[in-house]
Amino acid sequence: MGSTSTLEETLRRAWARRSRDLGLRELLVALMFLFPLAVYLAKFRYLGSTPGDTYPNELLPISLLRDHHLAMTQWAPDPKHLPHYFVEAKGRVVSTYPIVPGLLQLPVYGIAYLMGINLVEDTHLLSLITSSLISALSVVFVYLALRRLLQSEVASIAFALIYAFCTAVWSVTSRGIWQHGPSLLFITASLWLVLSGGRRRIAASGFLLGMAIWNRPTNAVLVAPLAIYALWALRGHRAGAAGFLGLGAIPLLLMSLYSQAYFGTVTALGQAQGLAGFNGRLLSSLLGVLFSPNRGLLVFSPVFLPALLYLGYALFARGVPAFHKGLAISVIAFILLYSKWLVWWGGYCFGYRLLIEAVPFLIIFLALAWQQVIGRHGWAKVAFAVLVIASLYVHFLGAYVYPSGFDQTIGPTSPFARRLTAQVHPERLWVVRDGELVRCTAMLFGLKQNWASSPPGG
Repeated sequence: MGSTSTLEETLRRAWARRSRDLGLRELLVALMFLFPLAVYLAKFRYLGSTPGDTYPNELLPISLLRDHHLAMTQWAPDPKHLPHYFVEAKGRVVSTYPIVPGLLQLPVYGIAYLMGINLVEDTHLLSLITSSLISALSVVFVYLALRRLLQSEVASIAFALIYAFCTAVWSVTSRGIWQHGPSLLFITASLWLVLSGGRRRIAASGFLLGMAIWNRPTNAVLVAPLAIYALWALRGHRAGAAGFLGLGAIPLLLMSLYSQAYFGTVTALGQAQGLAGFNGRLLSSLLGVLFSPNRGLLVFSPVFLPALLYLGYALFARGVPAFHKGLAISVIAFILLYSKWLVWWGGYCFGYRLLIEAVPFLIIFLALAWQQVIGRHGWAKVAFAVLVIASLYVHFLGAYVYPSGFDQTIGPTSPFARRLTAQVHPERLWVVRDGELVRCTAMLFGLKQNWASSPPGG
């Protein structure tokens, strides 16, 4: 009897400890969602490009809920002279870009519609809510993925918060319904599922990887190593592999059907842009996407410097897991791909918008760099803290101060003789003295600057 009682007591304590651990984990997951969401929604500040690239995503759910179709002809008063974000297709006006971000707006817009809210008047508010929800969810999945990779729970939390507030996730994806937010959601969720190790979860990741490609076809470069790793993990399990491939095919089939119906060919890849723009100058554009004072990855998120250094190490060092090497190759390929894009600076935007999809992988390399190198040296910790604070400050400016008017005008401190837009003269993107961050800082502290005649943000 004594031994039985001892066994029961041991089991009871183990169960209580497990329940307590599960409760703590659920609380952490909730906090990793609610805290970023509260920050993202603070001041309800929407920074989409209306009218611009995000405009169709703001209008699509209204067309679906009120008119029950995907066309947006009613939003184009003159179909013969369409702005760049609309295109005429078979007698209908549709979005130039993939429709996935607009589809993801349906839950928030649908609730607002049932509540009698004016969808047209409140598009910015509703789109901000959707963007913030999507971005906050991606923070949760980054945290869950990091728990699979790191030895420390505290480190997992810390680097998830760095992802949330020291990158363009805060300043761009949570501020507007771009394609990038949904991309992050699909990529981070699939990353967690693939790393979880369960066959059903790995198989389910196929659908999310397919959605990532439909949402932004260039994501295929990033998700390829995840797909390869998933199939390798499912080797010898035909049902799991078939499920992964079948679920992944569903979004790609829907993309093909939409492309055929509206653009007349499945090769449109769900958009009217095509691939004609990938013929830029590689070297000069690569320097721009990494180091430009007004768009560069390492300028707007200097915290990624050790991430790129460790990425290079992981690519060539022996003993590094093949999964890490695959991620390294995909990040490099993705950066090179957008270095070939003619408009490598991403138009009117804050920071490295076109590279946002690579942020989750860069966070992984940053966390691994901390675990393997930075966390073991006092001087490295100090330098790392400086990089974190600098990145946090930059994206605070992007979330609460931007726009500064940099993209529209130049000031007398510029080397150019007349006012020119950065879109016409991208050499302006190398200007420092009256650049984006300088202007935003001056606005933050109320400093008067002798810029061009139009006001900041004008």
